[in-house]
This record gives sequence, C-alpha cells and structure tokens, in this order.
Amino acid sequence: MKKLALLLAVLLLCTVIPVMADSTEEMAAAIAIVKSRVDIPAECTEFLGRQDVYDGKKSWNFSWETTEDAEKRMYVSVTLRSGDLLESVNVYVQEDAAYRPGKTLPVISQEQALQTATAYAAKMNPAFADQYAAEAVANLSGDRYSVRIPRMVGGIPVYNNSANIWVCSQTGRVERYDVNHDDTAVFSGTEGAMNIEASQSAYIQNGYMRLEYRIFEKEARLVYVPGQTESLLDAVTGQAFNPFADEAFGRNDKNAAAEETLMSGDAASGASATLTPQERKVIEEMAGLLSYEQAVEKLKSVPYFRIPADAVLQAGNTYKTEEERYILRISLSGKDEDNYSYTYGELDGQTGEILQFYTGGREEEQGTVNEEAAKEIYDAFATDYLASYAGALAEKKTEVGEKSVYITAERTENGIPVNGDGVSVTVSPDGKITSYYLNWKQNVSFQSPGGILSAEAAYGILFANGAPRLSYYAGNARSAVIYALADRGYAFIDAVKGTLLNYNGTPYVKKMAAAYTDVAGHYAEEAILALASIDARLGDATFQPDKVITQAEFVGLVSSCIMDYYPITGGVLDEARLYSYAVNRGVLAADEEAPDAPLTRELAVSYLLRAMDYGRFAEIEGIFRCDFADADAINSELYGYVAIAKGLGLVKGDGDGNFAPARQMTRGEAAVLIYNYLK
Repeated sequence: MKKLALLLAVLLLCTVIPVMADSTEEMAAAIAIVKSRVDIPAECTEFLGRQDVYDGKKSWNFSWETTEDAEKRMYVSVTLRSGDLLESVNVYVQEDAAYRPGKTLPVISQEQALQTATAYAAKMNPAFADQYAAEAVANLSGDRYSVRIPRMVGGIPVYNNSANIWVCSQTGRVERYDVNHDDTAVFSGTEGAMNIEASQSAYIQNGYMRLEYRIFEKEARLVYVPGQTESLLDAVTGQAFNPFADEAFGRNDKNAAAEETLMSGDAASGASATLTPQERKVIEEMAGLLSYEQAVEKLKSVPYFRIPADAVLQAGNTYKTEEERYILRISLSGKDEDNYSYTYGELDGQTGEILQFYTGGREEEQGTVNEEAAKEIYDAFATDYLASYAGALAEKKTEVGEKSVYITAERTENGIPVNGDGVSVTVSPDGKITSYYLNWKQNVSFQSPGGILSAEAAYGILFANGAPRLSYYAGNARSAVIYALADRGYAFIDAVKGTLLNYNGTPYVKKMAAAYTDVAGHYAEEAILALASIDARLGDATFQPDKVITQAEFVGLVSSCIMDYYPITGGVLDEARLYSYAVNRGVLAADEEAPDAPLTRELAVSYLLRAMDYGRFAEIEGIFRCDFADADAINSELYGYVAIAKGLGLVKGDGDGNFAPARQMTRGEAAVLIYNYLK
C-alpha cells in the first residue's frame, strides 16, 4: 500500500496541473459529494485520489480500500466528473467474488435487482432521478444481474445515454455502476419530427439494407443485411445522422486508428520412430509444399511490392484451413538495426499464390502518387497477378489518404457482392505496393438469385421485427432528434424465404421466457421455476413434470447447470455437440449414448456426480455405506454415487426408505435433484 501511495505522489508531482489552494478545496468538495452518495465501508481506511484533465475537462478519481493485513479485502473506486456527474463506481468485497462453478441460483429476484439498480442510479446522480422512470432491463449472467436503465427525457429515450449497474444475485449488493450521460445537453423538443411511416420510407431511401451473399460453410446464400449504412436518421430531415460529422453538433471530431499485426511462428523439426498413417499423410503433404525460403523469393520476385533488399527470413509457420489448404506465413526483417523494417506475407503452400503482404517500419522513400497514378499501378499489378479473378471483381474503389492511396475491389457472383471476399491494395508515395490482401473462399456453391424477395419486402420484414423509434442523441451540450432501429437479436434476412437468420445462417428463434402452465401446485414447482430463472428449461409452455426424462434431456440439464454449456443451433439443442462435450467431461462413456432412452434414477445420480467431478471417488470399492432400505438393489458400479448423493442431501428415500434405483426418473424428480445440488 505504501508503495502505491508513493507512486501516486510521484505521479501527482510530475503532472503539468499545479495543485494549488483552489484545487485542494475542489478535491475536498468532490470527496464530500462522493461520500454523500456512495457508501464507503468503515474498514476501507486507505485512500488515494487524483485529478485528471482531458480535453479541458476535469475529473476526480478516488479509491478507498482495506489495509494489506485486513482479513477481508474490500475496495471502492469512484470517478466524479466536473459538474457533479458521478461517472463510475466499482465495489469489491472478497466474499462476493468467490468462484462458483456452473450456474448459480439467484437469491435476489430480477424484480428486486431492478428496484435496487434504479434506486442506486437515482442516488448516485440525483439530477437524473426523474429520467429513470421506465424501461430498465435486467439480465442474469452467472451470479450477476446486468441492469441497463435508459435515460428518458419527456418520455423520449436518449439513444446514447444510459446507466449500467451490476447487482450481485446472491447479496443484492451493487458491484459496479457506470453512466455515459451528457449532462450539458439541452433538449429542445421533438417539434418538426416526421412520423414513423415517414421514417421507414427514409430508411429505404437511404439504402439501409444491402443484398449480398454470405458463405455458411460450403454454401453461399443470398441474404439482406441490415445496417450497411447509417442506422440513425435525422428525424426532421430524414437524412442519415452521423454524430461525428462536422455539422452534427457544430464540432469537428476526426479519429483515425491503425492496427498492425505481425504474425510469426516457430518452425519445429524432428522425427518419430513410429508414425501413424495420418502422421505419414500429413508429412507427405508437407513435403510437397514450398519452403519458407522459396516463399521469401516469391514475395521478393513481385516488382510492385516494396521489400527492403536486406530483408531476411525471421520466422515462418504453416497452418491448414478448413478448405484443406496449406497456408505459409512468413515474416522478414531488415538487417540494418538503425533503420528497422519488417515484412509479412501469406502464400498458398502448394501453388505459391500470394494471399497477403505487408511491409512497414522503415521510413518511406520520398515521392508523390496521385489517385490516377495509383490506379494505373493497381491495374498493371492486377493484369499480371489477378487475371483469373478479373471476371468476378467489381469496379475498384479508391480512397486517398494522407500518404497513400487505398484501392479495393469486391468479389461479385451473379452481379451480387460476396461478403468479405475481394482484393485490397495500398500504394505508397514512391509508387510501390506496401500492403496487399486477397480473400477468396474456395469450393463454394452459390445460390441462384432467382426468386429473391424485393428490397421493399425485406424492409417490411425488418420493420415488422422492430419499427424505428423516435429518440434523442445527446452531445456537445446539445441534442438532436433522431430515429433509431431497435437492437436486433438476428443477423440477416433470408433473401428467398424471408426468414430471420443467425450469424451462422441457421434460423433465428427469439428467446422467450418460460411460462409453464402445468407446474402450479406440483411438488417440483419451486425447483422447476428456479431452473427456468437461470435458463435451464424443458420446453417453454409446458414442463410435463410427471413425464419420464430421456437421457439427452437430463444430460442437457446437467451440462447447462453444472458445466454451463448448452449448445444451441437455430433455437434447437445441438445434440451431437452436447454429447461430445459430455463424453469429454466424463459424464458418460461414448458407448452409453442413448439420447431417447428413459433414464433410471441411479444413472441420473451418476451423471450428475460425474459432472461434479466425484467420479474417481465414487467408484472406489468397499468404502461406502448407503442406508436406503433397498440399497442391495443398487447397481454395484453405481453404489458409491448413490451413497454420496444421499450424504450430500441430493436424494431422499420414499415413505418406506427406498431409493428405487432402477425406476425411471421423471422430469420433476430431475429438476429437484439438480435444484438440490444448486442450493
């Protein structure tokens, strides 16, 4: 703690902001504001504080924590922005942070979490309390509720303003609070805003959706993709609304970011005395590939690329794609230590085709290149190296940067763009190509464009699943009236069938809360509803608690609750992936798979305990004693499992003290068994 305090002191001394008397008074006032709103535990006696200045705005960052020798670790950290806006609060209590495997039943209900979060948000920033009246949403993830409270002004949501609170489902304690409010925004009203019907027409006129191919495994399917252009509209003009444009709020925000990735790997060599057929097959395939040295020469042989003459191989690795294609990755570096350079390339290991190239680091040669000259360089390069792709490349697009010209050409099939496929090239001032990227998925079948829905029909589907909503956009002490589309759970609209699709191309199924009509008054009602609250369900409308449970249903519940794994594809349980996972975790053996078979009580107990990692203990012979009246009827191989389950209170006997090990388990009994574990 002393080291941390010393570091803070050094940082404060080094800052360009002088700490004068008025700053001291400001800090004292800021601390008073924070402590009037945030509960600081008495145990948190250590304090750190600093003032930050960004873009001319002040903020205070404070933290309170326990001493290093405290039995229970706790801390509270806070950020207060000038203008009394409390931006964030983080609370850590050691006992709340305990790791809990699998899913955890909430002690605090969703409604209680919403009430706690709303009250907390109002206390942290009282000035906004009357703007938190409605539309809060709480989602349970693990043992935390994530609550989002949108800001509402005059009944109109502020699109980019909300309070976000995390509430522990076990204690009800708020662990984190963040707001992204613009407390200087002025809301002038919605006069002159168009109606919803007009906004829908504006979305269509602005070309919000685009028809394209999306490749799912080996099949390219036609879809309409919402959100290819701006998804916000100026509610008065109907034009696309860009909050970062110069005219949006009378400011000029220009952000540019560049991310460079240099991938490399280590080559490994060696031989094995005994090789399997598969190992031999791979070795033979690898033997026919280019060497890394040959790959370097391939790159250097392209006259259009700028590669320093002294660049030498630094690293290389090879990987095999799902398309059974070997890709060589190589990285080169210049030998001149005072003028460092690096080059990266990807090549097809069998054909030597260059798929990706990038060079940088060394200062560029002087020179200028205009857009037309860059196009000529691209055209010459494309003639020499992209002739086989020319027929499927759309017209090239250019963007002139500060130092380079960026050229892209999208892949099209049947006149329709193919998402993600195409060519991109960067031409530098000296007329050389400094980056090149070719992405072209192989062995893909393309759906015929015949019978596709019209764009108008696709928009109808879009709006039917969430009409535009009149909203405010706040920023720079002002606000704008906009229309915004609701958040979508789906990714695409099938351009032929009109159905909603997930990102992997499977049908989208909207998740519905379980509302069972057949569990009221049943002995397993509490257990069934508790499991439903953590999204462990058997059906949505009916649970059928007295129906015998199948092996797949029980394994699915156990995997979801204990191992927190439940693979869904298109709203349907992916049984193959579920069993693969369960077998790998040792819940059951591969030769035991019988998805539709009814499950006995003793087998159900064994599956549950194996998921809990009790298997290696439960199968030790001769150490367990089980006092069920019918203990002799338990399968000797499963005896230890039943004994442990009884000892843990997971199962009880019937009125006669029997366990009935061979009797088929009902869905209600399964819910109670898992619920007892979660408790």
